[in-house]
Amino acid sequence: MFSQVANGIWLPIVLIFLVLLAGRRDLLGEHVSSPTFSAIAWATSAAMIALTLVLVYATLFPGKLGAVPGI
Repeated sequence: MFSQVANGIWLPIVLIFLVLLAGRRDLLGEHVSSPTFSAIAWATSAAMIALTLVLVYATLFPGKLGAVPGI
């Protein structure tokens, strides 16, 4: 369980670096990501960051997000 939580927390950080690398023309040349793909990738990264913050909040403050007590 701990490894899954740790992977979920590190995933947004890894996504940011991957999106940054995919946009570097000096590194990828003609295979650089298109503006449309970059926009989708950044939106996905932002969603993952938001979901990770919700996960951390729910872990630190159980029951505050409308969870059923005792489960």
